Amino acid sequence: MPLAKTDHPTGSCPICAGYIQQGKLDFEDQDAIVPKVVHQNCPECDEFKADKSQLCSFCSHIRLPHLLTCGYVRDLFDRQFDIVLGTVAELQLRQEECAFCRWCLQIAQADSRLRQYTINEERPIYIMRRINVEKLIHSKGDTASPDWHTEIILYITSKASRFIQNSVNPQYVKIGHNKISRWSLPATSGDTSTKPNFTNLKTFSVAPPSFEWDIARRWKAVCEKEHRACRENATGKLPINFRLVDVELESIVDAHIEPYPPFVSLSYVWGTDLSNEITARHDNLSFLKQPGSLRHLPRTITHAMEVCKQLGERYLWVDRLCIVQDDKKDKYGQIRSLEAIYSRATIVIVAACGDSIHSGLAGIHGEFPRDAHQIPTTIFGFTMANKLNDFGKATQSSWNERGWTYQEAVLARRKLYFTPAEIWFECVEDIQRENMFSADPVSPKPLGNCLRVRDSSESSPIRDNYEDYRRHVEHYSRRILTYPSDVYHAFNGVEDAFYSEGGTIFGLPEPDFNRALLWYPYDWPNIQERRPGNEMILPSWSWASLIGHISTCSLYGSGHFRNLQRGSFYCSLCEWTTWNGERGHQSTRRINAINDDIVWTQLDRIWSEQKPIDEPYFDNFLDAPDYRQFLALAWAKGCIEADVPTDLLVSPNDPAISAKELASRWPTVGTFWAEVRRRISGTQDPSIPPNLHPGHLLTRTQWSILRVEHDGNKEHLRGDIYVPNTHFIIRHTQTGERVGALLSTVEYRLRSIATPDQAADVDFIALAIGCMPVCASSEADEESLKKNCFHRDRPEDLVQFAQPGVIVMAVRWDGPIARRMALGWVTLQGWVDSKPSFKTVVLA
Repeated sequence: MPLAKTDHPTGSCPICAGYIQQGKLDFEDQDAIVPKVVHQNCPECDEFKADKSQLCSFCSHIRLPHLLTCGYVRDLFDRQFDIVLGTVAELQLRQEECAFCRWCLQIAQADSRLRQYTINEERPIYIMRRINVEKLIHSKGDTASPDWHTEIILYITSKASRFIQNSVNPQYVKIGHNKISRWSLPATSGDTSTKPNFTNLKTFSVAPPSFEWDIARRWKAVCEKEHRACRENATGKLPINFRLVDVELESIVDAHIEPYPPFVSLSYVWGTDLSNEITARHDNLSFLKQPGSLRHLPRTITHAMEVCKQLGERYLWVDRLCIVQDDKKDKYGQIRSLEAIYSRATIVIVAACGDSIHSGLAGIHGEFPRDAHQIPTTIFGFTMANKLNDFGKATQSSWNERGWTYQEAVLARRKLYFTPAEIWFECVEDIQRENMFSADPVSPKPLGNCLRVRDSSESSPIRDNYEDYRRHVEHYSRRILTYPSDVYHAFNGVEDAFYSEGGTIFGLPEPDFNRALLWYPYDWPNIQERRPGNEMILPSWSWASLIGHISTCSLYGSGHFRNLQRGSFYCSLCEWTTWNGERGHQSTRRINAINDDIVWTQLDRIWSEQKPIDEPYFDNFLDAPDYRQFLALAWAKGCIEADVPTDLLVSPNDPAISAKELASRWPTVGTFWAEVRRRISGTQDPSIPPNLHPGHLLTRTQWSILRVEHDGNKEHLRGDIYVPNTHFIIRHTQTGERVGALLSTVEYRLRSIATPDQAADVDFIALAIGCMPVCASSEADEESLKKNCFHRDRPEDLVQFAQPGVIVMAVRWDGPIARRMALGWVTLQGWVDSKPSFKTVVLA
């Protein structure tokens, strides 16, 4: 059907021209497009006549339902566009005369209450329609899908949210409607015309005040029947004094004899001032085992018992009732078994609403309803409503801030989340939500709080536990602990899930110890040092020594960029020894980082699977030296304290041995170190290793002095937030040549004894060889990179990629003991040119 003529010739509407000049209609090529999309006669929405008496002059003139929902607008303009409604203060003045402006204010206020942020009345509220995103997602080849899911977003410029630190970006709410486009309606038999049928509306519903329990029972039943990955792994041993709440008898029962009964667990926030609230103690445990003794409990626990009844479950595990809180042996025995408790639970109830044990579970029944967070309107002849938040935003709450609740969620096979607006169900294989109107039909399932990331594209039969473990460290480190001394205990369950056999050393897994040392804090301004308690050891080399968001080195790159960014860590340049045995008895042992072989296996797979990419000048990276050649070069340049094999000597940087030859020679990390040990001469320091204490590490590695220099402030993207980052580069002390950069300037400022913003000569030790990330190699001088790279003939704009580098640790000396200050990268040639020497180092 041809488009009808416009009411106004192109560009002749003075009102639209005024709106364009004021920035209220923001289109690409707006002088030509705005008159068409505003004044073009549209047969699709003619039947959806808005009552103009309900709208202000702006909303009436621009025909909002047409701009926001019609397929004809898509035909005329296939880009993103914004409609600026005005500031919050302006909408407040117009809300009496305009139903649409009033509705926008209402949903903005509902979202600010739900997510606990303050709306800035002087900033604009605007609506964005993403047409280009729709088209990209739904197109298949050259044919677009007929079902166009319009993405409409109301942006609310706000002040900082309680749950998002340093928030500077606007909050937003997605908007949905039940109008069906003519393009998505099936044609009648024998009728090939495109005449629309305007009477069709999609089913519409908002989240009710209380939950319909048949939905949860169906979610649980489908999961139990169909999801193999969600079935119980009965390897975890429950504690000796395992207890449960019997929701029928309303009492505590002993349940430590196998076979264990099926049970539900509760994950919640305790809150403050709980001195008068019931908890299991030595003096009342007998009473709590009497039927009816748990009849009067805080609201969250009472509601959790009701959830059990609705799901047909009899037993509930609640920490404050099932752990004797004043019995240290019982308490820490159960804490060590949290991995088994939460992984064996049939389902875990998550109280992601409220901030205390008294908050309850919103919407559990009609007597405890939820607040209305969805606000529908029918002013345009069809229904529009704000969509509820996605999973990540929905679970932003006090529960999501607490350290102890992190492992409670990730260890569980199934979770039932009670959020202020709706209920979510998560299992290992799926995530479901109560309000399907808010579901995004084109977005992938959210990652959720899963223990392992299920990657269908992963072709390697070998699972690298460290990739999951480091993700959990990063997430857990964002959480808050009421008692900082709980930092190890609140993460024990996750550690046991991945390293029950290999164990951990002050939070770092022994099988992956060399990689786990390579952590660094994000440059948030609130990073602090954690203070050790009387019985707590916090070595500077452990991420647990800092309070704040921790990051870790990416190992394998990702997708398309693996051709250019070949991971980071390739091999440790030193071997570590740690204290072993009881206090008072000197004993040491070598740390057995056996999983370094997994890194090499994964890297071998990545190299074998790499494919040519679109840009032809990237092709020389397909033949770039691999990690064994980086390691051979490091040895040839003296970074390993052993006689260099004559066939490894290179001149000056190009490898003398092919990757294939080295793969045969060093198939594993173990075979590499075996050759190193065979070639160790008598030149090493023969002194007896010093006495080690708990928290001490001993190694023999290269040490050098380099200059650390403040390089100004830059903005870096952290998630969806830009934050200031003070930058520090690494130079040679003599020549001033830039050879690298620190990874975390906040940690350096925190731990350095020198004036942090002035240049200082700093001691560094070498940790590992790897491929420098571009964020580090880009800080080096261009000449330094040219001296360092393998291929001299590569294009200059690619000189930053595939650079061999040394991961170094800045240290300060406390007598003979070294303490970590920060992590950094230095070009391999830059490190060699600093003339490092080998040194026995005790790191604490």
